[in-house]
Amino acid sequence: MNSPGDRTDGASEFSSHLTKRLCIDAEALIDAGASGADISAALGALADDVDTLTDEEREQLQEVLALLSSAGNVDIPTDLNIDGEFATSLSDDRMFLTLAVRPPIANGKAVEASEVINQLRETGLQAGVDVAAIRDAVKRAAAGEAVADVVIVRGAVPKPGRDGSVRFFARRGMGEALSAVSAATLESGDQTIWMCREGDRIGKIIAPEPGQPGYDAAGQVLSSPSVKPADVSIGQNVAHDGDELLAKANGVVRIVRGVLTVAKTLILRADVTASDGEVVFDGDVHVHGAVRSGATIRTTGEVIVHGVVEAATIESTGGDIHLQRGISGQQRGVVRAAGDIRARFAEQASLHAGGDVQFQVGTMYSRVQASGTISAVQGKGQLIGGLLIAGHAVTVKELGAPGGARTQVIVGLSTEGLRQIDALACQRAAHLVKHDAAQALAEQMHRAVGDIQKLTRAEIAVYARLRQTELLSRHAASRIEAEIEVVTEAEGLRHGGLVEVFGELQPGVDIRIGPARLANNQWRGPCTITVDKTTGRIKIDGGGGRAPAKHRGR
Repeated sequence: MNSPGDRTDGASEFSSHLTKRLCIDAEALIDAGASGADISAALGALADDVDTLTDEEREQLQEVLALLSSAGNVDIPTDLNIDGEFATSLSDDRMFLTLAVRPPIANGKAVEASEVINQLRETGLQAGVDVAAIRDAVKRAAAGEAVADVVIVRGAVPKPGRDGSVRFFARRGMGEALSAVSAATLESGDQTIWMCREGDRIGKIIAPEPGQPGYDAAGQVLSSPSVKPADVSIGQNVAHDGDELLAKANGVVRIVRGVLTVAKTLILRADVTASDGEVVFDGDVHVHGAVRSGATIRTTGEVIVHGVVEAATIESTGGDIHLQRGISGQQRGVVRAAGDIRARFAEQASLHAGGDVQFQVGTMYSRVQASGTISAVQGKGQLIGGLLIAGHAVTVKELGAPGGARTQVIVGLSTEGLRQIDALACQRAAHLVKHDAAQALAEQMHRAVGDIQKLTRAEIAVYARLRQTELLSRHAASRIEAEIEVVTEAEGLRHGGLVEVFGELQPGVDIRIGPARLANNQWRGPCTITVDKTTGRIKIDGGGGRAPAKHRGR
């Protein structure tokens, strides 16, 4: 091979002095004496390892071969005429098939789109194939580009069907036509009474519609989610006729705990008085008038009273009670429901609900007990005086009275559960006080000498008893804490109660949430009162704002 300075044609071999110097430096770096045959041999050896080359190294090899071919003084080994290659890969979720294409080397044959398509057909793949993407990928590879991660097959997600359902119909009054009504409305027990006549179609069953299957990128069929038939449960006075639900009697259409029923309702259009005797009915009772002092109504179903309730007794062992004009109990009125109680107001009355109690205006000087929530968030929304016991929460606009009328609120536990936890909490507190005192004395003795072994034998014995007392007191407190947890579980709650005031919290309100207590002696604005799960103490969020003039300066 000629040296860089040798030229047989007399022309300059270099385009500039810089390129001449760079070529001299380059041949000094590599084997300057290498001949074309030597380079061909080296390339031949590389051909044996071509399968181990990365895409980047293959691209560089292709560039080198093109340059050597352009130089014209090196024979390219035929072993380096390598055909292009392709491979497919399925995504982890099996919804995409990607294509990678390696370009050919030297005079190798490029991958053709038909090769990729034929391979897909051999595996049974036809749906979702992107032929345009395949052609573009092989075209780019034929131009020398290493192509990867080209999506050539896309799966199709199954389309869900529709479960069966039921459409419901009822009358707003016996003289009105049937109209569509939602299941939620029939379940809610709102003030509207939805009625029917015997023979009315009160339900239409809609058959389920199956979905459409899909497929993954490997051609596997993906089934659509199964659909369910309409969940229809019928109760008293309802007949099932094909896809229709028919009323077997005049009455009120209701859904109670998922069961469609027609309740034969006792409708009392006049006032109920003591002279009527005790009204006992297996079903619902609707009173269009008032319930006067001394009257008693006992029923297994729902009670709706459109007039005022005085010092009377109303009990439902299986439904809700609605007092549309409230109760003025004169300290003798009692309302007891297995379900919810909804009333405009309650004054000097006793209300007990297995569910929630909801007031439109509020309550004054009454005893109200609910396993769920006591709420007064409409209208004035005032809960003033008396005792309020709620299993879960009390939500109100205004709690207490500006004059400081004593109002007791107990949330999170029953009265008996609270009594048990108070006793246990006192015992636990005594053990923790003893633990802390023993721990403090033991630490003082340790700091006094630095090394316990420096104490006398008698002092070490005292120190050991202190540490023992510390251990036993902590253990006793932990055991009592476990007992408190057992009582709490037995009550069905874990300090999860809350009191939420949207307007004003007045002085004179005593709030108990589980074992924690707040004796409120100041005006507060909107606030949420809960128990901090870490400390077990009352936590008040909010409560700020400007107090009314009558509270300032106190």
